[in-house]
Amino acid sequence: MHQALDVGETTMDEKLTIQDIARLAGVSKSSVSRVLNNYPAISQELRERVMRVVREYNFVPNVTARGLAGGKTRLVGVLTPPLTWPAIPEMLRGVAEYIERTSYEMVLYSINFENPTHTDVVDRILSLRMVSGLLAILPCDLTPHLLKHFERGLPMVMINDQEPPEHFPCPWVGVDNRTGGYQATRHLLDLGYRRIAHVMGPKRYYCAQERFEGYCQALREVGLEPDSELLLQGEFDPASGRRCARCSPASERAGPRRSLWPTIRWPTAF
Repeated sequence: MHQALDVGETTMDEKLTIQDIARLAGVSKSSVSRVLNNYPAISQELRERVMRVVREYNFVPNVTARGLAGGKTRLVGVLTPPLTWPAIPEMLRGVAEYIERTSYEMVLYSINFENPTHTDVVDRILSLRMVSGLLAILPCDLTPHLLKHFERGLPMVMINDQEPPEHFPCPWVGVDNRTGGYQATRHLLDLGYRRIAHVMGPKRYYCAQERFEGYCQALREVGLEPDSELLLQGEFDPASGRRCARCSPASERAGPRRSLWPTIRWPTAF
């Protein structure tokens, strides 16, 4: 039988603590903590005993308090650019789908990188010690500042192809942009096209340089050189892609049957 809560110590309107759950279940505080954190080396009898009390009293663990007490939480921070950026929602969906299969939860921080005080915002977030690690998606100018936190011990992974991977001492996830640029151009060449325009991303980004090099490689394999008239400067957004497509000499000269633009859906940055 469960022990009754002492009157004056905890009322029905107050939130129960792990100590309360331990007393009600007749087990130690560390045993409750192991059950709530899904430790595998816990007997089924002990797990059911604790969870019966948790369900009966609708106990919800305070993850922040647990993290401050033990130096670790079950929260993963995800730092992103504005959610209106292309591809960001799709990336977040992949992150969420994976985290759902674990005992962790996701805390999302979306930052406007045009804000000159965004480094202060990051420092404020991390000072709360709510997260056990950070996934930084396309952090742009925040990268050097985040790497300082990594060097001080913050577990961190970056999804970032805007700089060469050798610039990142932390775990890094990116795509092979050179191969992507090459394969897209080669596909069009194999279809018989020879005047192929390239919508370039901002030149300061490594991924834009890599895609352009893949484009040039594919052209040179068939004896063609990049034509400056077919190189168009865009940004990483659909509006600039449409603008470049409308003013491309390739669409004007290829003719209605050989024009690329009506039939090919160009990726945002290529």
